[in-house]
Amino acid sequence: MSKTETIQQKDRHNTYRRIRWYFSAPNKHIDSYFTLLTIVFFVAAIAWLLWGDYDFDSDLQYILPETDALIISHAEDAEKGIILAAISGGSSEQRAEASMWLTRTISDNPYVISVNNGYSNQWLHESANLFPFRYLLSPTLDESPFTENSLKEALNDRLREAKQSASNHIHQLIKKDPIGAWQDLLRSWQHYQQLPRPHGVWVSEDNEYAIVAIYTSLSEAGPELQDQWIYNLRQHFNQSEFYPSLDLDLTGTAVFTADSRKSVRSEITRLTIIASIFICVIFLWVFRSVTILFILGVPLVAGIAAGSALVSLFFGNIHGVALAFGIILLGISLDYPIHLAVHNRYNNNAWTTATNLWPTLRLSALSTIIGFGAMLLSDVILLSQIGVFAVGGILTSLFATRYIIPWALYQNTNVSHRSEVSTLLPSSIARICHSNVIPKLPLQRNTIGLLSLTLVATLCSGYLTWQGGDLLQTNIAELNPVPESTQKLDKKLRNELGMSDLRYFGAMHEDDYQDILEISHSLSSSLDDIAVQGIYGSFDHPSRWLPPAKIQAKRQQTIPKQSYLEKKLNKLAADVGFRTSTFSTFFESLEASREKDPLILSDLPDGILKLRMNNMLTKNADGSWSGLILFNDVIDPCKLEKRLSESEFESIDFVDSASQISEALDKVRTNALYHLGLGLVFISALLTLHLGSFLSSLRIVLVPVTAVLATTVCLSLIAHNISIFHLAALLLVAGLGIDYTLFLMRHSNHKNESQHTLRALLICLSSTIILFGALITSEIKVLSDIGATVAIGVSIAFLLAQLACPHESRSLNLHSSCK
Repeated sequence: MSKTETIQQKDRHNTYRRIRWYFSAPNKHIDSYFTLLTIVFFVAAIAWLLWGDYDFDSDLQYILPETDALIISHAEDAEKGIILAAISGGSSEQRAEASMWLTRTISDNPYVISVNNGYSNQWLHESANLFPFRYLLSPTLDESPFTENSLKEALNDRLREAKQSASNHIHQLIKKDPIGAWQDLLRSWQHYQQLPRPHGVWVSEDNEYAIVAIYTSLSEAGPELQDQWIYNLRQHFNQSEFYPSLDLDLTGTAVFTADSRKSVRSEITRLTIIASIFICVIFLWVFRSVTILFILGVPLVAGIAAGSALVSLFFGNIHGVALAFGIILLGISLDYPIHLAVHNRYNNNAWTTATNLWPTLRLSALSTIIGFGAMLLSDVILLSQIGVFAVGGILTSLFATRYIIPWALYQNTNVSHRSEVSTLLPSSIARICHSNVIPKLPLQRNTIGLLSLTLVATLCSGYLTWQGGDLLQTNIAELNPVPESTQKLDKKLRNELGMSDLRYFGAMHEDDYQDILEISHSLSSSLDDIAVQGIYGSFDHPSRWLPPAKIQAKRQQTIPKQSYLEKKLNKLAADVGFRTSTFSTFFESLEASREKDPLILSDLPDGILKLRMNNMLTKNADGSWSGLILFNDVIDPCKLEKRLSESEFESIDFVDSASQISEALDKVRTNALYHLGLGLVFISALLTLHLGSFLSSLRIVLVPVTAVLATTVCLSLIAHNISIFHLAALLLVAGLGIDYTLFLMRHSNHKNESQHTLRALLICLSSTIILFGALITSEIKVLSDIGATVAIGVSIAFLLAQLACPHESRSLNLHSSCK
């Protein structure tokens, strides 16, 4: 071996030794391997987030149970591509001019199928493809249009139209369709009410808005493209000559989804910045070291990365609320390195400190994971995502604290740890934490703690039982991030246009979509009768847009032969005032209609008709079909449900989406409470096995149970109804209650260890309150409710943990620096 090769071999050997030393712990060879594995997992999670195939979502359907979300989404799809524009401000003439400008501007956009403002109806753009099928689709053929009286009446109407209009298009249409089948078909498709048109365009009944209905194909586009399209539309109007004297308000499912997505993203950014600033301030204030600030942030970053990666891996996407809550939620993972950092300054060996704290850290984390594991069993997708995020994040943070933080502190042994914890809390709270009231009582401290916790829990339970179901929140609308004013405007526009509000509808389920078309066609007259009775304003159904194939074939049979009709119509045309050669094109197209195959779903051309049918008819995974009948302006839902329960309508299932959602939320809440109780049983068993004492485990479990009950009482007193998301936050409170109690009990009879633990817990408590206090400022009600619940709950849990733990010595001077 040459000298050069020998030197290279020694260099490689020295490099290998340096790497082993850098990742190893003193006399703890197994720790080095766990350190490497934790770092590798951390890097893999980051890589998945950067290059993994997943989406970011904010659809509120994730709040609903999966089965109910499928039903409700079918109804929402019926109006998903419709955007309603309301132009306000200025004079009525300015609003009309802006309506015409907006219609012209977006008509040629590739994502716009049709624009209707009352003056311009782009249904005519589909004439080239649908016009040849007019005699199969039009209801005119059901009214015997080829009798002598009917033909004469139709010709008189066409003559009057020809005299009133100089439009060449109208004249050509009269020649091709003298019986008016195409115009009748357009009117049957026109589901808008007769709105006022003072300047030729639609205006609201109070004349405050000019209204434009925009049919789009945005539902088929990606979320980013939807957001950008709606943003561009608003910007285009704001840059026009009509702004700022006029305002443009957009409503509709696509708009609400885009605005919700934008709101969630902005809140995530704002809350993350606020939380990060406060955490940095706290750690710099306490530890006086930038290095340790970055070191203690590693478990949090690792937990967020791992939680996000696991959610995207299992669900394919991450809901915005789940991500926002998960990021703030894993702020509790800062508790683990705080305990390690505070205790480490007294041991001067991070690996030894980690080994000593490991049993308590592990037991605390496992107890919290069991609590959050309850959410994994929920069929609410959003709660399941939060559960996966929390469990994966807490586990990763725990192992990062055990195997990465000691290694980092070991490499930075000169980091200063000068903590002044007492300055973070008022002196009155410090005195309460170290009061000697309990030792002076005649009973044993354990007994006093148990009795006190039991009394508080009993009083809270009695109050909540007295309040009953009034505390429960079942209105999903209260969780909607869309402003209430925008929701009211959308409802107003839909009512005036005669469009469905997506709450009440009828669902039909058959093996073939033609069966659904036949059912809706046969029941249309009966449904009209119900509308006449004043039970609802109007309704929409699939056969209105596409008649069943049998009906189309029946209409074909009513078309007379060309020779017979030509002779008859030419004579009547001459009597009315038309030339006999005027309708030659009509006879040819009529004869062609006799030979056409019925128009079916797969043959529909791209346009509004195809969009409406695809939304109102849905093919299920098992090959069956579902259809919708949408009811608008329902006045008496009870009577409607009663009528649809009659045998005549046995094929229609009445659906009240709001009631179904309320029932689903009740079931989710019941399941969550059940799994919470089950989780407490498992936690009690785990603690009993670990501590070897049932009374000790009972004292620990009583703290989170009492904290949850007391927090619920506080929420009810400040007018908070309890939703499923409060329950998720209460699970977190329960986990933190166990964490506080376990650490306070760890060395409750050792003055020095008790002092160190209390200092660490005060830092943990302060950071948690500040983190979740930031959530209270959120405009998204879900996040605000979670923040209030956790901020109140952890404060109560900390005080109850103090009450439960039997410290023999509490005469500690918190205002002295740790030396």
